[in-house]
Amino acid sequence: MVVEDGLHDWAAESVRLRRLLRRSPQLLRKPVDLVVMSRADYQKWRGHYGTVQHEAEREGIPLVD
Repeated sequence: MVVEDGLHDWAAESVRLRRLLRRSPQLLRKPVDLVVMSRADYQKWRGHYGTVQHEAEREGIPLVD
């Protein structure tokens, strides 16, 4: 999951990140579920049980802050 401040076009950002992943060395390429959203959307949905945002809030590990 990628949460960004001021994200206006999550689809374009998702495509950009997938292209970066495709260009990574073969050893690092693994199938991933990539979810891209704005910080505002994450904040809105993180308290709703059954959403990916809720699960990330409960069990996710921030890699970059």
